[in-house]
Amino acid sequence: MRSVHPAADPLSVLRPPPEHTLLLRACLLDAAAGRAAWEEWRARVGGVKAFFSAETFGLKRLLPLLGAALQRAGATLEPELRAYLHVAQTHEMLRRQHFDRIAGAALDALVAGSVACIALQGVALAADAYPAWALRHSHDVDVLVRREDLARAAALLGAIGVGPPTALDRAGRHLRLVHAAALPIVLHSEPFRLPCFAPPLSALWTRSRPAARAGVGGLAAADALLHVCGQAACSPGRDSLQWACDASFLLARHPDLDWDGLIETARAARLALPLSVLLGYLADELAAPARDRLCAAAADADSVTVECALLGAHAAPRVRYRDLLRAGRTWPMRAFVARWIALPSPASLRAAGLVESAAELPGFYARRALRFAARMVSPRRTTGRAPRA
Repeated sequence: MRSVHPAADPLSVLRPPPEHTLLLRACLLDAAAGRAAWEEWRARVGGVKAFFSAETFGLKRLLPLLGAALQRAGATLEPELRAYLHVAQTHEMLRRQHFDRIAGAALDALVAGSVACIALQGVALAADAYPAWALRHSHDVDVLVRREDLARAAALLGAIGVGPPTALDRAGRHLRLVHAAALPIVLHSEPFRLPCFAPPLSALWTRSRPAARAGVGGLAAADALLHVCGQAACSPGRDSLQWACDASFLLARHPDLDWDGLIETARAARLALPLSVLLGYLADELAAPARDRLCAAAADADSVTVECALLGAHAAPRVRYRDLLRAGRTWPMRAFVARWIALPSPASLRAAGLVESAAELPGFYARRALRFAARMVSPRRTTGRAPRA
């Protein structure tokens, strides 16, 4: 039986808004349903070119996919719009060729230096999940390496024209380097920026599968879906909607997905609760397969797990504290969210890597109170930021 944790209500902010859902349906659904969504979306937003020129969430990344879907569905487009979408597709194809050359050189350098690595996100998904590699926009080259190999991997990349590394977290688990051609390469020793979301690494490495490029593995299908949705649960990039496309294509490509393994790993990684919300959205709005057992696995999430999920949900630019409060349907849940906003538990702060010792807590709470007061009176955010409590 389907069982839903009360925190699924405030976490409903993870779901894209209705206008974005229509755009996703136009990109992903079959002919008749896709055409209907396209017409309704156009009626809501007005000028298509004006919309994509003004939006700030990264939705332009979907233009090649949208153009291909409309062409496949036989949608009627005026010549100017058809040309606009064709230019977007051509630009992405040329960009993808440039991206693949640099990504290939980086991965070859790591393999030649005997650094075990797993390609993540766009590097792997463009070929492993999408119907055509140029339909998946990729901004970074994301690679998973073992923690003990991080420094050596950065040094190997330096030899091919990649700049010095910058740590993206206080513990140095994620390093960002920029190629001379201005393409970022990000080395991850863990799958997620927030350490509270920590699947068993040894199991991920054991289950990894060979990819097209010799020496570079890819995540197993269930682990790739976990990574896509886990990123969406805690990343400012969630609003670009790319996660929904990635997950939809993964599910379509792998009808035999290991759901038992996904549920087990999601629980171990504290991700069952946000995954139940995100996969529920895909089932409700995009006709993707979902399993009620994931909701059951999320039903026993403890308070620290819920606080970590709230932290991740708040990472997206369009989500504010008040949105989390309003989305709670019961007063006990609203009270829990309010308490988390004002005074997150020390256990959740340690799990998220925001404090390392009890001595840091007073200063953290004081800074949090000041930031919260400033945000409550600031204009709505329109740019991304890293998640923080």
